[in-house]
Order: sequence, then structure tokens, then C-alpha cells
Amino acid sequence: MAARDQHEQVRLSFIADAIEALTRSTNDQETLASIARIAVPRIADWCTVDIVEHHRIKRLAMAHIDPAKIVFMEQLDRRYPPRTPRILETGEPEWIPQIEPGWLDAWGVDEEYRRALRSLQLRSYVAVPIKRRGSVYGVITLWTAESARTLDEADLATAIRLASRASLVLENSLLTAEIERARERTSAERDRFLQFVSSAPVAIAILRGPELIFEVINEPFERTFGGRHLQSLEQVAVDPTGGHIAEIHQTMTTGMPFRGSERAITYDWEGRGAKTRYFDYAVTPLHNAARVVDGVLLLSIDVTEQVVARQKLDDARRQAELANRAKDEFLAMLGHELRNPLAPILTALELMALRSPEAHVRERTVIERQVRHVVRLVDDLLDVSRITRGTIQLHREDLDIADCITKGIEIASPLLEERHHQLTVMVSRGLLVSADPVRLAQIFANLVTNAAKYTEPNGQISITAAREGDLVAIHVHDSGVGISPEVLPSVFDRFYQGSQALDRAQGGLGLGLAIVRSLVELHGGKVAAISEGPGKGSEFAVWLPAIELDGHPRPEITAPDGPHPVRHEKILVVDDNADALNMLADGLEQRGFATYRAHDAPSALAIAAEFQPTVALLDIGLPVMDGYELARRLRETKGNERVQLVAVTGYGQPSDIQRSRDAGFAAHLVKPISLETVNATIDAITAASHEAAAPT
Repeated sequence: MAARDQHEQVRLSFIADAIEALTRSTNDQETLASIARIAVPRIADWCTVDIVEHHRIKRLAMAHIDPAKIVFMEQLDRRYPPRTPRILETGEPEWIPQIEPGWLDAWGVDEEYRRALRSLQLRSYVAVPIKRRGSVYGVITLWTAESARTLDEADLATAIRLASRASLVLENSLLTAEIERARERTSAERDRFLQFVSSAPVAIAILRGPELIFEVINEPFERTFGGRHLQSLEQVAVDPTGGHIAEIHQTMTTGMPFRGSERAITYDWEGRGAKTRYFDYAVTPLHNAARVVDGVLLLSIDVTEQVVARQKLDDARRQAELANRAKDEFLAMLGHELRNPLAPILTALELMALRSPEAHVRERTVIERQVRHVVRLVDDLLDVSRITRGTIQLHREDLDIADCITKGIEIASPLLEERHHQLTVMVSRGLLVSADPVRLAQIFANLVTNAAKYTEPNGQISITAAREGDLVAIHVHDSGVGISPEVLPSVFDRFYQGSQALDRAQGGLGLGLAIVRSLVELHGGKVAAISEGPGKGSEFAVWLPAIELDGHPRPEITAPDGPHPVRHEKILVVDDNADALNMLADGLEQRGFATYRAHDAPSALAIAAEFQPTVALLDIGLPVMDGYELARRLRETKGNERVQLVAVTGYGQPSDIQRSRDAGFAAHLVKPISLETVNATIDAITAASHEAAAPT
């Protein structure tokens, strides 16, 4: 009984020492190896500890009281590697109280190995598994030999208790190692995050807790607030009025991120006067371990330079628009003021030709040519303005290019005749394009005029047109002064002119070719200038998209012949310029119209009330009451409800034409105007009026 109690005390002492060893060590394999040294010789003569590592058996420790036997056994293990214990597969303890010789023989690989095992005099055996996370990690094996002790159930229980404790220690060790690795990863990630924050070019800050205390801040964020050190300060310290807290509270409450752009912040952190800067910013929620929002991540980018640059650009654009509007208004006024005096001059010339066709022919020709030259200059200025603003509208028709070239030559013919040029035209019929007839004629008139101006008197000018693939190609060639290579790239620029003598014999504003290029491109075509150099003439080529013949006959336009018959229409002419008024009225009377003259709106209303005119030609720029107001009142006068209104004015912008149309005018004529134009306009609107009044 005493021996048994003594042995129990030994076992308890062993367990205590083993547990202390397991608890003290931080290395799993060293901990397990120490068990073998504690077990021998207290409860066994031999003790081995083996583990599974990379699917192979690894012996951590072997203990025996006699070191020589340990060397013997290590040599045997090297010669005969240990078998994989069955316990590693079953996970169940093994206990053999009394080892039989036949049992050892079953272990032997050969007779020599079996003799070696028998020489150890092994008598009893216990093996218990060491588990880690449910799987067998290793095995503790106890043997008795020289002591002749038998390992009983109490020893088995002690071994199982030891293995269980070892398994628990291993579990804790694994958990501790994982926690440490997680801590290291967290620390490394935090270090990387802090490094990222500190090196980031954008302003970053983390605020935590209900008081929103600054936990992490980088230098750009502190620089935003005048370089103040914000660590551990509350958000209210930098936002005492609470003007910028709403988005943060919204994110803290809802857990939803918030994005803002170009937020204006005015501050005086440096005490040098208030400044306003603009920021793009983001507010992102941060969660604690319980997935509760307990802070926010703030990111902001200073976009002040971009915002200020855009504001300056917007201001510059507005200034440019104002300047452009002022320019347009100036050009419109310039056109009006230049056209007003030209109108009576041109009408007077036509009256002189009607009354005395043979008188002062040369003088009338000179005056008419110069007047029309001034008109062209005004038209060029206004066309360039329209082209620059993109307000040119094309009224396309299917046209024969020959008709447009003929019209262009007619427009340029005074200069051709003045300089006695020989013009050769080789243009066949059937070259069709879709184009605005007025603008196309203007293109060819400008090209022919340019050729005539820069060719010495009695020069040669030729115009050819032919089909080139899908294009109609028109070439205007002259024998003139030519163009130097350095000038060629600039000939189509606005206001560009080649070198001229002080007398500026060629004249002009340098707009004709610029208008040609713009109008050609509006039609989907292209233009080019060609010259071999000074003194070798020039060639200007225009290519326009061609269209195919549709088989329909083209209408012929003819002018009426013979004397002007007496007309039944009554025409009211209103203009505050006495010369323009009288010349236009005289011209209409020469063409058979009964006319009534008024210098201002009140006189016009009185005359209209008495005579009830058929057509009223109204100057728009009348004093006191302008032409628009006069038109409205005329229509309100009894008996004049159906009077046809024609605007006769120096204002010719598209907006002016639209305004007169909106005011009820049937036509809009821009000064100076020919009597033929006025006569054709009256014919057109009276015919339309009669058709509208005819019963159906």
C-alpha cells in the first residue's frame, strides 16, 4: 500500500513538473522534448516524443537513464528509421502492460533489428496522442525495461492527462502565435497606412469618438489649417462655428460615405486676412470591432487653382462675349450709318439714268462704281463678323455651277472693264452642286475681283470648271503679280494683304479671300492658292461636292422689257433722311407708282389714315418712334389693317431680319438698294397678298 502511495506521489510530482515545463516554454518543440527528460526515470525507463512534420515522422526527444543506450538507440534509428506509429492514424491511446517476445518480433525488419530490440529488455508500453485542433500532431511513448515495472492503468491515465495538457498548451500556443502574427500584421499595416498618409499629397485625417478627436493627421491637412498641430484636438477646435460639421455628422449617423466638390472655405488661420480656398473632399465612415461607426476618414484635395483658373476663363469668356456683342453692335451701327447716305446716292444715279440716259454717263459710272465698292466693303465686314460667330445660314438649292460663275462675273465686271482685262471662261453646263446661290456667286465674285485687282491692266484672266471624281473643280487663273512662297500660307487669313505701295492701288480690307475660304468650307468644299512666285501669276482653285442630274428641266429667269406701265398700288415711303426719301419716292414714281412721302412717324400715320396705302416702305431707325412701333400703329389705323410692310434700313444682321419678320414686315431690304429690287419686292408681296385674299 505504501509503495502504491509512493508511486502515486511520483506520478503527481511528474505531472506538476511537466505542466510547469509546458507552461514555461514558448517553443512548442522544446516544450514537448522537455517531457521526455522529466518522465525518465520517474514513471518510465524510456520516453520518446515524436511529431508529424511535412507528412514525415520527426523525433523531438529520447530519454533514458543510461546515455550509452541513447546512443545505441539513435544509431539503430539511423539504420532502421522508426515506423509510423499506428496511433497517428487512429488517434487513440495504446497500452501494453506486458510485452510478449512475439510482439517485439513483429516490429523487427530483420533478425539483427529484432536481436537489438530484445537486448533492450522492454517490458511495458504506453503511447498517447498529442492533438492540435482536432488532428494528431504527435505521440508520447513510455517504456519500462531495467526497472521491471509494469505500466498500469494509473500510468496510462497519467500519460493521457499529460498529452491532454500538452495539446491544450499547443492550442494556446497556436492561438497566441496567431494573435501575435495578427498584431504584427496590424502593426505593419498601420505603419504602412501611416507612411502612406504622411507621404500622400492629399490632405488626410482620421477623427474618432463622439467628440471627433483628431487621431491621425498628415502635413497637407494641417497646412490647410495654417500649419496648426491638430493631434488629439477636437474637430470643434478648427470649426468653432460648426459650419463644416454637417457632412461628418451625417456619415457618423447613417454610416454612408459623403462626397463633395469645390467646397468654398474662408478662413484666416495665419492672421493675414481672410482667404477663400476650394476643396474636393470625401467623408468615409470607420467602424470599430462591433461594426459600429466610431469615426470618419477625411480626404480633401485643394482645387483652388483649378477653380480660380476656370473662373478666370469664365470671366474672360464673358468679357469676350460682351466685347463680341459690342463689336456686332458697332458693325451693325457702322453698316447702318454707311448705308444710309449711300442709298439716296445710288437711287439718284438710277433716276438720272431714267430721266437722261445719255447725260453724264462717265461721271455716273464713276460714282456708281465707287458707291458699290463702299457697299462691298461694308458687306465684307459684316460677313466676316457673321462667319466668326457662326451665324451664316446657307439656303441651299441644286445649282448649275455655270450660272453661279456667270453671276459672280457680273458682280466683278465693273473692275474687269475698268482695268481692260481679257476674261476667258471655259465652263460647261451640267456641273451641279447643292449650294446657296447668293453665297456661291459671292465666292466667284471675290475670286475674280482679287484676280482683277492684282493683275496689271490688259491682263489675262481665265475661269475653268470640270468634274474631278465626286467634286466639281473651279480654277481662276490670272497673269498678275503672283504670290511669293512665304505669303502663300497666309492669303486666306482675315485682314491679310500682300505688300502694297503707299498709294494702295489695289485697295480693299483684306477680307475677300478669307470670306471665300469660310464660305467654301461651309459648303463642304476646300480652296487652295497656287503660284510659282512674284511676276508669274496666280491660280485659285475651289472644290465643291458634286451632285447628279435629276432629269428635271431647270427654269429660265428673264427680265421684263418695255416701258413701265402705270401701277395701281399706293406706296407710302417713310425716311428721316430727306435725300433717301425723295430719291426712292422719285424712282418709284418713274416706275408708275403713286407715292406718299413722310419724314417721321406722326406724319406717316396721318398720311396713312387719309390715303390708306397698299405698301409702306419704312425706315427702321426713325427718331422719336422707330419703324417697329410705326408698323404696329399703322396696322391699328382704320383701313390700314392689311397694309404690306417693307423694312428699308441700314441694319442687316440676321437678328435684325428676324426682328422685322416678327414685327409683321413682309420683306427686309438692306440699304443701299436698287429700284429693281424695290420694284421686285413690291410685286412679290402684292401678288402674295392678292392670292391670300382670293376666294377659294
